[in-house]
Amino acid sequence: MRCLLIYIVLLLPLVMPVNAVARPAYFGELSANSPANLLPNQKARIGNKQAASMVKQRYKASKILSINMIESQGPPVYRVKTLSASGIVKYVFVDGTTGEIFE
Repeated sequence: MRCLLIYIVLLLPLVMPVNAVARPAYFGELSANSPANLLPNQKARIGNKQAASMVKQRYKASKILSINMIESQGPPVYRVKTLSASGIVKYVFVDGTTGEIFE
């Protein structure tokens, strides 16, 4: 009986559909009910140079190492890689439609 229970527990994930398994949402991953996922893809209102300028204004002592547009189903977001004066590398994100900066 105990062996049968162990086999069922081990084999159950193999027969279940992948979408039926509950898993946590990680950063950058939108849930099906997320408002951003329900909107059509939007175009960025600000360019990467403007996003870099906004980050430079907020983090004056930091250098900007790179800036990339994150390709996703949601709104456009720039990922800006910065280097602080103390040598710490940090990623800062800029909303491409509103210009909001977040970490």
